[in-house]
Formats: sequence, C-alpha cells, structure tokens
Amino acid sequence: MRKIFFLCVFLLIIVAGLIIRFEDETKDQISILSIHKNYSRLIASDTEHISLTIYLSSDNSFITNLDSITSCFIKNDKNQLEVVIKNINNLHYEEEFDGLMYYAYNLVIEFNNSMQTDTFIDIKNAYLSVNYLNGDFIDIEIGNLYLRFSPVVNEMHLDMSRMYAVMKQLDNYEYISGIVIGLNNLSLQKLDIQNISIGIPEVQLDLYNTIMVDIAPEYNQDIDNILGYHYEPIVSEIQETTISLDANHLIFIPIAYRDNLIEINRFPLIISYKYFEEEYQYIIDDFQFYSDILTLEANYGQIREYIYYY
Repeated sequence: MRKIFFLCVFLLIIVAGLIIRFEDETKDQISILSIHKNYSRLIASDTEHISLTIYLSSDNSFITNLDSITSCFIKNDKNQLEVVIKNINNLHYEEEFDGLMYYAYNLVIEFNNSMQTDTFIDIKNAYLSVNYLNGDFIDIEIGNLYLRFSPVVNEMHLDMSRMYAVMKQLDNYEYISGIVIGLNNLSLQKLDIQNISIGIPEVQLDLYNTIMVDIAPEYNQDIDNILGYHYEPIVSEIQETTISLDANHLIFIPIAYRDNLIEINRFPLIISYKYFEEEYQYIIDDFQFYSDILTLEANYGQIREYIYYY
C-alpha cells in the first residue's frame, strides 16, 4: 500500500512538472534587446533629447505604442530621473539574431525638469523603466549616462573652427585615439587651457601629450605617427599641464582611457581656461564624431536582454 502511495505521489509530481513546463513553453513572450553604451550629454534646454535604440522580437506590440505609456524613468540604484518618451520611431531595420527576427525602434527621450548643474550627473548602469496603462512595466538596461543640465553660454574669448576624431584599430576594435580641434583665440591675450572634460570619468583628454599641428592629420592616421612616438591609450592617470594659446591653433589631443578602451561617439567638450587669472569655461555642445552601428552582430558584446511575458 505504501509503495502504491509513493508511486502515486511520484506520478503526480511528474504530471505537475510537465503541466508547468508546458504552460511556460506556451506563454507568449517578447524579447527586448538593448545596447549597453556610454552616453555623455549636455542638456541645454527642455527640448534636448537622447536617442536609444531597442530591438524587439515582435513588430506588433503595445510596447512601442506611445499612447500606452503612463510614465518613464531613467534610474539606477542611486539616482532616478523622470523623463518623457517623446517619440518611438520604427527604423525599418530587421535582423535575425540567435534564431529570432528582431525589429529596431528608436526611442526619443526628453527630460521634463528644469535642473541646473555645473557638473555631470553620474548615472552608471542605468535602466529605462517604462510603465504602461495595463499596469505592466519593462526595465531596459541602457548603459552609463553622464548628464549636465546647463545652457551653452560662452565668453568671447575662444571659438572653435573645426573638430573631428582620429580613429585607431587595435585587435579588431576601433576606438577614438584623439581629437583634432581648431581653437581661435579671440581675446588678443594669452589664454591658458587647464582642462578639457567630456563628462566621462573613464575617459580623459591628455593635455600633457597634446601637440599643435600645421597640417591636419587624416581621420585614420595612426596616433604614433602623429605624435612621433608610441602612445599608450590605457593609463591610470594622466599628467596635468596647461596649454597656452596666444593665437589661432590647430591642435591634436590624445585620448587616454582608464582601465580599458570604451566606445564613445558623441559627447560635449567643457574647456576650462584662465584669462587674466580669472577662470572661465568654453562649452562645445554634444558633437557626434561618427554614427552608431545598427547591427546586433557588431554590438554582440554589449547586448542586454529583457523578456516580457504576456
């Protein structure tokens, strides 16, 4: 009798397990992919926005219906900012990845607050949290955000005439090795540049190894050829110095990375300088040095997935 009882219990457990497994397998679900990136942005007005690309395994879902959204936040374990998804654009791009077909959408994110900051707010390992009318929500990992909320107001001391990135290939990985920038001294007096920040703590513009150039380097020219010596891009700390500008100059500024190379393609420049011993900042708004790569294969190492179950 005991054997029969245990056998029945065993059979019930197996049947229950099969039912649960069958229900799990038949649940409708959507796979949402995002790319973990570094975003450095100067939010100069209420209409400034950032664009995020997500990939859905369905091209017919309420997730991309703007009218279904009730609220939205960018957050991590320390900070939370309420934002507005102003628009959701179908990019008409599809790609098969890991056995599923994905459809790309662009989310236009605006900030609905009137914050003013003199420094960058650090929101590392950030998520975009979206709440919907049906009570559901999704949390999409988007990467590291560095946001400064301030208008672009510059004194008539400096002006930028041109700017572009110089790229380098290292072990099949392409990164920005430096920036070529034309700076015009409008003051007729010496200006001392003390620091140039792009808002990302792990990336530094190396003024100590900066040189003035007569001929603009090619965008793909090797940094070692530009400087005339080998430049190590990964350093723990750069040596501080100042650059004196007494006229108009075209300069090449190496980029140093702390710990490891990271992908950055758009960021502002905050140039701190002294004029008659007074400290000023010359602000260059977000500048896109090269376009994002849309394909999932090219972003394989940075892909994050969120599964939504109906």
